[in-house]
Amino acid sequence: MKILPRLSFLPIFLFVIPAALADSYPLGVEAFGGWDMPLVQQDIGSGAMYGVAVRGHIIAFLHGQLVFRASAQGDQDETVTPIGQSSLVATLEGGSLTGFGANILLAGKKPTMVWPYGFVGISTNKFAPGERDSETFFGTSWGCGLSVSLYRNLIYADVSTSLLVMPIENNSASRKNWQTSIGLMYFFQIPMK
Repeated sequence: MKILPRLSFLPIFLFVIPAALADSYPLGVEAFGGWDMPLVQQDIGSGAMYGVAVRGHIIAFLHGQLVFRASAQGDQDETVTPIGQSSLVATLEGGSLTGFGANILLAGKKPTMVWPYGFVGISTNKFAPGERDSETFFGTSWGCGLSVSLYRNLIYADVSTSLLVMPIENNSASRKNWQTSIGLMYFFQIPMK
């Protein structure tokens, strides 16, 4: 399993091959913000998320996307009842979750006024939970989104939602985060020849 996080850098090459064959290459750059909501976990709460993404066409209906994101994990109150004593409320610091990933998108070949897509991705993620030790996890994500043209299929409002799953404890359990974002994306042509 140790080789899998290294594979997250493989889709970078998927941007290079089509670009080398084209006269120009459309590249979408996006800044986004949103909300990160841990599922099932009791040690952290929800928090704000932000990040940047770069999107490019690979072939037919396949597009590649590189993503960097960071989110604040909210503090979580936990009730503790020592033997023979009254209940106490302890606050666990949420900390942060940062990640770098690569997604494969299934979408129309060219940008349109309304441009829906689905995606699957892999990522490396660093979880730094307050005063506790930080950990690095390999993650997979599945999701969908919708881009709506604001100006001549060059500037888009982009909304997406996805489930991030990060196996822990030798794959016997996993951390799960539901992430939803809205961003602004700009497509520009890079001359290649």
